[in-house]
Amino acid sequence: MIGQFMRHLAPLAVAGALVLGGSIVARPGQAAYARGAGRVCVFLAPSGAFNLGHVGWAFLEGGTSNWIFGATENRSNLPFVKPGDNNYAWVLNGPWAGPRGSVLATFAGQLSIGGTFYHGAGYYTQVRCQNTSNSSVGAAVARANAIKGYGYGVVTDNCMDHAYNVLTTYGGNLVNPASNRAYWSPTVWFVALGAVSGFGPISTLASER
Repeated sequence: MIGQFMRHLAPLAVAGALVLGGSIVARPGQAAYARGAGRVCVFLAPSGAFNLGHVGWAFLEGGTSNWIFGATENRSNLPFVKPGDNNYAWVLNGPWAGPRGSVLATFAGQLSIGGTFYHGAGYYTQVRCQNTSNSSVGAAVARANAIKGYGYGVVTDNCMDHAYNVLTTYGGNLVNPASNRAYWSPTVWFVALGAVSGFGPISTLASER
């Protein structure tokens, strides 16, 4: 269960979810532990990055109804944030749907954590998902928390790369935006996930809720 990893953290309740503060240090054997079939999702904010788009991510804790989800928001709007500085990456967990603390409510609504503003209501508008045959939950949680210290680079260390890193660590099949610059913008990459990576159809957050 995700509880094996949660006890390494100092959780803070926010809107019914838990902030996964700090980095997870996985013990030997935990990082590669898979919980069977799972599901990954990518969320799109079309107006992000000066209308080039911005993405967030989510993955299901296999065998449960609990999701881990987050994004690298880079609220500084700087093209480069050095490793260790605040890249405004956040990680939460909760159910898929519900009025507070759920995946859909968090992405569709305004998000502030500990007094820090991350995004406004209506910023994320679309989502698409993919079923996976495996779900390496421990490794993906560790990667998600590590990304908070990665910094940010507008070309190859951005929200797309971070989403790709988390979801492929989990077991998702996603085209790598860093190795194929045809998918140079988050919106283009998000659309390509259908034909190239076998993701399901695009849904609006309003229809999902």
